[in-house]
Order: sequence, then structure tokens, then C-alpha cells
Amino acid sequence: FSIKINSMKIIITSLLFLMSTILVNAQKENYVWYFGNQSGIDFNGSTPVTLTNSIMNAGEGCASISDSAGNILFYTDGVTVYDRSHSIMSNGTGLTGFTSSSQSAIIVKKPGSSNIYYIFSLDMIYAYSEVDMSLNGGFGATTSNKNIILNGVAQSEKQAATFHSNGTDVWVVMFDVNTFNAYLVSSSGVNTTPVITTIGQVHQYDLGQMCFSKS
Repeated sequence: FSIKINSMKIIITSLLFLMSTILVNAQKENYVWYFGNQSGIDFNGSTPVTLTNSIMNAGEGCASISDSAGNILFYTDGVTVYDRSHSIMSNGTGLTGFTSSSQSAIIVKKPGSSNIYYIFSLDMIYAYSEVDMSLNGGFGATTSNKNIILNGVAQSEKQAATFHSNGTDVWVVMFDVNTFNAYLVSSSGVNTTPVITTIGQVHQYDLGQMCFSKS
């Protein structure tokens, strides 16, 4: 990269935070990162390798997902989805995120499925879209379950995800005003009725990021 070392430290720190929100159940699904202006890193080898084949220009939040062998499947800035050929995925435009939203996209694999993934996108509107990797000759496609609204008046750019205590299902949590809205993702799909916890200071519009503690 043509980036000064101090900037690189900031970017890598931010990426470690952002990419930690991508939840998967197998081995190497988070080994390839695409981010920023057509940038990427491959962690499959003993030494990280710079990638320059991305076509995405993401100013802030983005996400990518690979298969269990570490082969990229798709990546997104929360607005557009790009497949492994670095082309726009079929039906992969117009998601509800924004390139300047700090946590614009999270990718969650549907528990118990080998092909279904959910993209949670956030910028004033909180929604999810379904990707089926069995479609389009294995390149995947965003299905008709696209931009399913979870919160149509969100005042936040903050979302994060963590595994359920059962180790299989996933909680995807979005912060809004002074509430944490937790949506359960299970083998049945996305439960659109959240568990709501109201606590703390009221925020008019909440920029920034959030994550779950690893401890």
C-alpha cells in the first residue's frame, strides 16, 4: 500500500475491530479481507499478502466472507455486494448501508446452512438481505429477501454480532438512541422481533462503533 506507517497502524487497528464483527462457524471464513479503496489482505499463508483485485471503494464499514478453505465468496460495503469474480453480485445493489457508515455491514452465516448468508446493513435504516451461494453457478446472488427492514428510523451507525450461549445461533445487536436491539439468527432465519434493552444516555444520532468483549 502507498500508506504511511502511522496511517497503516490506524487502518489495521480499525480493520481488526470491524472484521471481528463477522461471525462464522468454520475455520477460514475471515482469512481474506477486502476494504478501503480497492484494497485487501489475504491471511491464508504464513505471511499476509496484499490484494489489489478488489473493485470496492469503501470509505468506512465493510465486510467480507470466505469458505472454510479460505477462498473468498463475496464482500460488501453495505450498499453493493461483490462476488468472488470481483463483479457486482446478481441483485447485489441498493442495500440500505452507506459507504460513510462506520459499521455499514455485517455478514452472518445462517446456522445449519452451507449456502445461506445474511448481510445486515445500517445507515439510518437497519435491514438485512439474504445471499444464496448456490445460485448463479456458485457465484451467489442476493435473493428476493432483500432489504428486510428491522428498524426504519434508526439513529445509529453501530452494530455488532456475537454467538448465542448455545454456540450455534447468533445475536446481531444494533444500538439506537438508548436501546440495544438484539436480533436472533438461527436455523429458522432472522427473528425480526428484537430483544430490547433500554439503558444509558439518550443519543440524538450515534456515530462510532461498538463490539462485544472477548472475555
